[in-house]
Amino acid sequence: MKKIRKLRLTEQSSLFLEIVEPATSKQPICGVDVVQRSGEAIPMGSVYAIATTLELDGYITSEREIVSTPGTIPKRFYKITNDGRLVLNTWRKLNSQHDGVHGVVGFLPDAIGSPVLA
Repeated sequence: MKKIRKLRLTEQSSLFLEIVEPATSKQPICGVDVVQRSGEAIPMGSVYAIATTLELDGYITSEREIVSTPGTIPKRFYKITNDGRLVLNTWRKLNSQHDGVHGVVGFLPDAIGSPVLA
């Protein structure tokens, strides 16, 4: 039996995925980078909420920076997953076909089927 997960993506979460897509271990992307690269379309107060949702949905992974200086707040670095790439590519395709998409809601079996536009 195929595992079915809910597929959901908003304009801000798709922008987040666009920003972290090119992340590598040599060029990691943290929350401050997301805010700056989004032109503040994703405010700092929203970064961690969006990242948490994307991570719970399996679209990104994160890793906490190891800090050796007491009192330093560790950064969290983000990378897109294969599922995240599939969802992002679906978003791009729908966006190009429908003159902008405000959200994607649907169900994601093992491979992306037909998302429902929101």
